[in-house]
Order: sequence, then structure tokens, then C-alpha cells
Amino acid sequence: MKDLDERASHQLHNHLLVMFGDDFTYKVAGCNFENMDRMIQYMNLHYPEKYTFKYSTPSEYIDEVFKL
Repeated sequence: MKDLDERASHQLHNHLLVMFGDDFTYKVAGCNFENMDRMIQYMNLHYPEKYTFKYSTPSEYIDEVFKL
């Protein structure tokens, strides 16, 4: 959480983009998405007052930032 808090402190908006891997990092996609699902569920359960975690895309992130 310290890393997210630090990153958020430098933003002028309330959207953070957290990227996972690259083209060749996740060769067993099902297993990796299952682990990310668990992490998202855990973070949303334990830190709902501070953050909302969800899957997104770079274009969705940019669209939200430009709405501000």
C-alpha cells in the first residue's frame, strides 16, 4: 500500500494505472488471471475506503483521466 500511496500523492487525479507484465510474462494466463482476481478481491475487501481495484485498459485509463 505504501507504493500506491506514494504514487497517488503525485497525481492530480484519483486514477492509478498498475500494469502487470508484458507480452511474454504470462504464459499460463488462466493461472495468472486467477491470482490477479484474488488480489483484486482482497484489496477491494480490505481497502474499500481508499481504493477500488479493477481490470482496465490503457485507453480506459486515459479516457477517465481526460474526463477530469
